[in-house]
Amino acid sequence: MDMKWDEGDKAVIFGNQKVFYSRGGGCEFERDSISAVKVPSIRKTLKDSSRSEPKNNPRGLPIDFTVVSEVSDAGRLSDWQLENAFKSFVWEIEKKNFENFSLNSDGELLFVFSVDFPVCRTEIDFRERASLYLSRVSAEVDSIRFFDNRVDPPAWEIRLLPPDDWTVGRCSEVSEGLRMLLRYRKANPSAPIGAYTLLMAGKAETLLGQPESDWLEVKRKGYGIAEQSQKHELACDVAAFANSTDGGLLIVGFSTEKDPAGRDILTMIHPPRRGSFNLQTYMQVIANRITPPVEGIRVELVSYRDGDLLVIFIPPQPKEMQPYLVRGASVSGRVSGAYFSIPQRIGSDKSTMSPERVHSMLVAGRSFLQMKGDI
Repeated sequence: MDMKWDEGDKAVIFGNQKVFYSRGGGCEFERDSISAVKVPSIRKTLKDSSRSEPKNNPRGLPIDFTVVSEVSDAGRLSDWQLENAFKSFVWEIEKKNFENFSLNSDGELLFVFSVDFPVCRTEIDFRERASLYLSRVSAEVDSIRFFDNRVDPPAWEIRLLPPDDWTVGRCSEVSEGLRMLLRYRKANPSAPIGAYTLLMAGKAETLLGQPESDWLEVKRKGYGIAEQSQKHELACDVAAFANSTDGGLLIVGFSTEKDPAGRDILTMIHPPRRGSFNLQTYMQVIANRITPPVEGIRVELVSYRDGDLLVIFIPPQPKEMQPYLVRGASVSGRVSGAYFSIPQRIGSDKSTMSPERVHSMLVAGRSFLQMKGDI
């Protein structure tokens, strides 16, 4: 969708709609109504309008417009607000987001928005939480600035230079991703619970750029759950995380590429079509093949665009319950039920626990039981 400047009516036209400029030299739009408008069209409209309004714009400053949308998480308090709930200066949660498009002095289009109540206050902390996400979505930062006073909520003002292939909707997706990263301490894509939180909040793109690791594994396509070998692989993947220190996250619907260091980096999201997964079957495979039962495991579908991501979250398991065993083992290319497997994660790879480690765990367990018997 394109928009253009109507010189006669001093208004912006897009589709069948016409929005008139206010006396202050701005326009206000509902996000949904212009979500398909592309960046070059916005830039041209702002340039045309700024040249035609000398009375409201005596210094030749570009006229801007504001995009308004409902806050997706208006019902929740940010971490900052929870921590400061008993202080005398607590603000109400905004029910709307206000995002601004304007031109800088060089004629470049700026996408400007704020993130209120952030958990990070320094530029170093900002970069640590947001730089990886910004680089993966190809967002160039013009400037950032932190405001903190007793009159207005503490906030980051962020100015981005959006690429020409972005739309208004894409700009807003990026701003929402940054709000999640900056407002909620748990929303950290570099930790299992943080990545899980972001996925469940619909912010899958914030994981792009992360490497597969001892707690993160992704797959492009789902397990061929009808095959015994695939059922065994699913159970081994889950049990390997259960045998680790921090638990883990298994996601179906991402693809990876090797970086110069040889790591598998999450680069694209490919949600399988809706209806591809039978959650009951996945949960039955995990329950029937892993001993003891994995506590607190979550097997869920997350809608993403026109498909679904399969998300399996394995929280850290009690040390006294490890190791977690998988019924069956791969023998000569086939799964034999006469054996069992003890999978573990070593970095981003999965392997079978060595006999030496199994023996040491048995010895430690017996020693513990003997100590309890002597008390």
